[in-house]
Amino acid sequence: MKMDITVFDDFWSLGHFVIGLLAAIFPIAFILFFAYELLEFIYKFPRKEEHIKNFVGDLFEFLIGVAFAKLFLAFLGI
Repeated sequence: MKMDITVFDDFWSLGHFVIGLLAAIFPIAFILFFAYELLEFIYKFPRKEEHIKNFVGDLFEFLIGVAFAKLFLAFLGI
């Protein structure tokens, strides 16, 4: 099964990335982000306002932010 995801497709994508950066420092951001995204998906998916590829894309954008922050912190030796 093949699924294409949509990454960095709108203005909010930058927000997902930035929250990911912050999550590397403030772990509570993980919980808040995933809870928000799950609730948004549950609310919008049945009304066909959000597709699975957008949901997965949002999570991917967030995780890219986390990865960038972790790499940067490792580079600094923190």
